[in-house]
Amino acid sequence: MLPALCTAAVFFFLRGQMNYDKHTDNRYLGLTFDTQSGINVLKALLGLGYNKVSIRLMLSFALSKIEHRREKLEKMKQLLQIKDSISISSLAKALGVTRQTIYNWRDAGYIFSTDQGKIDLEETVAFWEAIDDWVQ
Repeated sequence: MLPALCTAAVFFFLRGQMNYDKHTDNRYLGLTFDTQSGINVLKALLGLGYNKVSIRLMLSFALSKIEHRREKLEKMKQLLQIKDSISISSLAKALGVTRQTIYNWRDAGYIFSTDQGKIDLEETVAFWEAIDDWVQ
């Protein structure tokens, strides 16, 4: 039940340089989310007995929806060795997803764009690596 609700919880938007240290970096405090989606997820968590919810838990639920996330991370790391950014179509093909999925992830804050509209692999990989151990 909760994972289905987390579809609406694709809500994190990050900006700036993404060289994270998951233990000391306080830029996670800059996470923002769509209020209505957040309320829906929080209500569902409350119904499951969670009286307190951390940002880590919210992020974990949202990111756990990406199927084969670690394999996709490894593919992006391989692409990053070749180039810093990639078109949406090329990334979709490399990851075996639709272009719409890439747009959805970008809009949700899972992946990051350059000013030219390409996917910024350096920032995206850094973000996915930093939070990898949060997600079950």
